Amino acid sequence: MIIMTESKSRYSIMEELNQRKINQREKLANIEREYDNKKWELEQEITGFKDEIDQNSNSYESIHTARLRELEVANKLFMQEYERKKTALKDSIDDEKKNYKQRFQMWKQSKQNTIAEKKQQLERYIKDMEKKIKDKQEIIDEIEDGIQNLKDMSKEQKPIE
Repeated sequence: MIIMTESKSRYSIMEELNQRKINQREKLANIEREYDNKKWELEQEITGFKDEIDQNSNSYESIHTARLRELEVANKLFMQEYERKKTALKDSIDDEKKNYKQRFQMWKQSKQNTIAEKKQQLERYIKDMEKKIKDKQEIIDEIEDGIQNLKDMSKEQKPIE
């Protein structure tokens, strides 16, 4: 019986060791897979960079020439725009020097015309309002006359005592 227990315990120890060995081999396989994948990715990136260097080695001169041409054209366009704006500002300055008095006179005349129009509007308004006031006052006077006539008639009709 003791022998049986001893062999069973050896058997269970061997089983446990085999299970640990399997687990470790799975972990090793995972590490090796991760290692292979990462190594392959980095090698692909390196190859890509090398290919890019090879491609640009053959074309960098033409790329440089094209960039220079683009920059020169951009500079030329900028200078043309600058000259146009400079000329426009110079023309504005000259125009201001030549015409500022005339512009002021035109502005002044415009304001004087506006003043004259406003004065006419005011005069018409005053006439209209004075007429309305006069009409209302006449109506009030007529009403007061009517009231006074009624009072006078009331005084005359006082009974005889």
